[in-house]
Amino acid sequence: MAVMKYYINLFSPNTATAFTNSNRDVTGFRTSRKSYVKNQGIKSGDIFICYCTKIQRFIGILEVISAPYEDNSPIFIEENDPFCLRFKVKTACLASFSKLAIPIHEDLVWNTLSITKDLPKDSTKWTYKVFSSPLRWDNADGKFLVDLLKRQAKQQTNLSSFRERRQKRSSIENTYYFRKGNHCFCS
Repeated sequence: MAVMKYYINLFSPNTATAFTNSNRDVTGFRTSRKSYVKNQGIKSGDIFICYCTKIQRFIGILEVISAPYEDNSPIFIEENDPFCLRFKVKTACLASFSKLAIPIHEDLVWNTLSITKDLPKDSTKWTYKVFSSPLRWDNADGKFLVDLLKRQAKQQTNLSSFRERRQKRSSIENTYYFRKGNHCFCS
C-alpha cells in the first residue's frame, strides 16, 4: 500500500485569489518543476498543503486526484500563465486570506513543525521550505498541518499572526483580508 505524501503548494496573494475565484479543482506549478514532480511520483491521494507567501499563512488542503498534465489555459494569471504543470485536485479545506488561515508564527505551529521548532521566531532559516513548490514535506509535519487546518475550519478561531502582534498589518494583508472576508470551509 502506497503511503500518502505531503507537499507544499505555494500561492501569492494574487494566485490564491485566482484559485479561490476558480472552480478550485486544478492547481498548477511552473513547468521547470516537471522533473521534480516526476521523480517524486506525486500521485492521486497525495496532499498539497497550501501556503500563502507575503502573509505567511497556511490557507488550505488540496487532495491530488490526477496525474500531472500540461495545460496553458489561464487560471492563475490572465495572460501567459506560467503555472502550466497541473494536477486535478479536490479542495479538502480552504481558508483563503481570512484571519482563519493559520500563521506559521502561531505558537502551536512554530513549536511543532520540524523546520521551525528549534528556531527563534525572528529567524528566516525555515524559509527554504517555502521557496519553491511543490516541495515534499515531512509526513509528521504534513499530518499535523492537515489536522490543524481541518480543526480550524470547524472551530473558526480568529488567529492573529506573530507579525501582526509586532507591527501593523501590511497593506497587502489589509487589502486581502477585507476583500475576501473571513471564511473557511472543509468539504
